[in-house]
Amino acid sequence: MLRRWTAGLLWAAWCLTAGLLHTHAQTQLPPGFSEEQLLRPGEIAPPTSMAFAPDGRLFICEQAGRVRLFKNGVLAPTPFLSVDT
Repeated sequence: MLRRWTAGLLWAAWCLTAGLLHTHAQTQLPPGFSEEQLLRPGEIAPPTSMAFAPDGRLFICEQAGRVRLFKNGVLAPTPFLSVDT
């Protein structure tokens, strides 16, 4: 359950930093939640999906065909996988 919430929060944090939720963003977070910027704007291309591995790594699929790895609060500098699109 914690991983699902973490994925949702990571997605929301990315969207907020990218400015994608500026018209739909909540003005108040639910009790017990806090806002934290995990990625800088432009650090990742538009994501299309993401999934957690059993060991806690987060794989983020980018629209450009790359799969990025987010682990222990750090985005890997090189793609985990690149697919020609």
